[in-house]
Amino acid sequence: MKIRTFCYCIFTFALISSFAFLSCQQQKSTSQLVIGVTGDVDSFNPLLTRSRFGAELSKMLYIGLLEEQPDFVTFKPALARSWSFEDSGKRIRFNLRTDVFWSDSVKVTAADVEFTHSKQVDELIGWTGASVKSFISAVQVVNDSTIDFIFTEIYPYQLMDANEGVILPRHIFENVASTDWQSLDYTKHFISSGPYKLKTWAPNQYIELTRNELYYNPALPKINTLIFKQVPDQTQLLTQLQTGEINVLEGVPAQDAVQIAAENKNITIEHFPYSQYVQVSWNMQKPLFQERRVRQALTMAIDRQSLVEHLLQGFGQVCNGPIHTMLWASNPDLPIILFSVDSAKAQLSAAGWADTDNDGYLDKNKQPFEFQLMTNIGSQVREDALVMIQEMLKDVGIKVVPQRLEWSVYVEKLTARDYDAVLIGMMSATKVDVFPVWHSSMCGADGFNLSCYKNTHVDSLIEKARQLADRDSALPLWYEFQEILVQDQPATFLWIPERLVGFDTHIRGFIFSPVSTFFNVAEWYYQ
Repeated sequence: MKIRTFCYCIFTFALISSFAFLSCQQQKSTSQLVIGVTGDVDSFNPLLTRSRFGAELSKMLYIGLLEEQPDFVTFKPALARSWSFEDSGKRIRFNLRTDVFWSDSVKVTAADVEFTHSKQVDELIGWTGASVKSFISAVQVVNDSTIDFIFTEIYPYQLMDANEGVILPRHIFENVASTDWQSLDYTKHFISSGPYKLKTWAPNQYIELTRNELYYNPALPKINTLIFKQVPDQTQLLTQLQTGEINVLEGVPAQDAVQIAAENKNITIEHFPYSQYVQVSWNMQKPLFQERRVRQALTMAIDRQSLVEHLLQGFGQVCNGPIHTMLWASNPDLPIILFSVDSAKAQLSAAGWADTDNDGYLDKNKQPFEFQLMTNIGSQVREDALVMIQEMLKDVGIKVVPQRLEWSVYVEKLTARDYDAVLIGMMSATKVDVFPVWHSSMCGADGFNLSCYKNTHVDSLIEKARQLADRDSALPLWYEFQEILVQDQPATFLWIPERLVGFDTHIRGFIFSPVSTFFNVAEWYYQ
């Protein structure tokens, strides 16, 4: 059985020349890699994408200042060959390489870095990561190969925050008004600075990336072509992995992993810690979810341990709070809301919910306790969880209507907060900063506060803790934040999965990060 585990300390998408290849198997080429995905990219613009897939593509296509390592502590040079802290720690000076070019042969300079920062913090563009730049007061070009980031505070994540986001080409976008970014056909203006460049995008079919011949490291990428083949049905993806039509598949369901590895000598299932956590966000703009004891009752009625055992088959754990367990500020002693049908029923009764018409479901003021629970098509685990949660809540008299949506529609509804509740996989930041997810200002389209949870005291805790340089001083604030969230239950935290990835056994060189399977994809090769 070929299921391999990667230790935490080393956690460490392909066209085919013709569309016909996408529907049939061909003899394997070591110059291309076919990666199976369930949906299309939402945007090739790094400042507009809201998906993990879009963010991962960005890092293949664009260079960043530095390369954050899988330990979330250390960095390697990228565009910046070196850096130093100056002015008592409030200034970071980056010294840039002089041999980095855009794929149209224009040199990448400090002006591109300064331009990128100005767009990252531009409210008219609305980059979802803008909050990480909160403590950067200015970015100043010293010369073409030197740039300074000036901070208002000294805190642990200065280098990480300066580095967040890839660098964009000033000469392509400097004359595009910020108000036009959302409507711009980005692919018509596309150039690259990373190891790959975009060759073809056939929406909802495939994305082809090919070698960027002007990449500063001529030895990379080792595999010339990446093809992201889009197959919405996960069963078909699993079949194509086993027939060799695709070479890599993320998110192999735990129920299938052992059998696939045992029955296919050319497939290895790798599993490693993952920065995702899965939750149900209750939309608190809806009257149904505005009362805390109701939200608590919903959590009591969901058997999270059963979900983990059935859906993850041991490749994961129950999630109890809003800070991922891989991060230093995760509270190991959080109070746990235990599964109890009786307690859930008592809480709902106390909130005035009763089955007055004897139809098996609760009602209040002649309104039934009924809502739609939304998730995206493509994750079999979450689709199965949808059914299990529906049955669990039925046991306490709540009617859940499952809503499975194609990815683009799903993203539109997320952005507009047009849902009752959403079952979603959230990606944890690599630092302890929950501002984009739980601060009340992040309820709008440019944030990830999917519950539209608003608590002024929580806002204050987040604002204070995120800027403290000393972890010992910040820890009590983060612990209190987590305790309040567990009590308020704006979301039911379900599980933290491990990442299971199916690989052609001939692929070598991969190093996984909890953030991405494709951390070092340019270094992968066949053997």
